[in-house]
Amino acid sequence: MKKLVLIFLAFSSISIYANCESVDAVLAKYKYGLTGALELSEVIDCQLRESTPPKTLCNSKIGLKRDQLEVKIKMFEFGMLTKAELDKANNELTEIEEQCK
Repeated sequence: MKKLVLIFLAFSSISIYANCESVDAVLAKYKYGLTGALELSEVIDCQLRESTPPKTLCNSKIGLKRDQLEVKIKMFEFGMLTKAELDKANNELTEIEEQCK
């Protein structure tokens, strides 16, 4: 019975967080240079949003969004990002800051 419960919990946790890529997988890609810091921070951000209540770990969530925005500003300056994508990142930061008040 105990094994059945553990198996059920394992499968249910996989389906709950299916919207987000695995942090472990992205860390492995990052270690070998197959992904960048922005992608890594986005996956961590996604996992935090999906697995914690809105007012939990606010400083971490805000810090991640600020880091992402800084990278996206640099990408915008080099023409790698549109103004709409930059505005979206700024709006996401504002939303997180409002949720955490």
